[in-house]
Amino acid sequence: MGQAPTKIRGYARGANKPGLEFLEALSQIHPEINFDYLITGIGTLLHQDTKELDMKLLQSIIESKDKQIEGYQRTLEGLQEENDKLVRLAKNRNKKA
Repeated sequence: MGQAPTKIRGYARGANKPGLEFLEALSQIHPEINFDYLITGIGTLLHQDTKELDMKLLQSIIESKDKQIEGYQRTLEGLQEENDKLVRLAKNRNKKA
């Protein structure tokens, strides 16, 4: 999150107040945290409907992994094509020899 551990400990102890950049980074990592509560002290630390947030987070992770898998499949197909070309070349050389 771009913050020194000592600074984060200061936030936890209440010695320092985190800036907007830190809170934005934290919200990306922990969407279940109620940032209104962190800023104002009103409400609860966690959103009441964390199931919905958990589902959104899981869906985001699944979509990211699906894209990774698609990339791996394209790479694998490219490698298979390259392998097939090399096998054909080797067979052609063996025929000529």
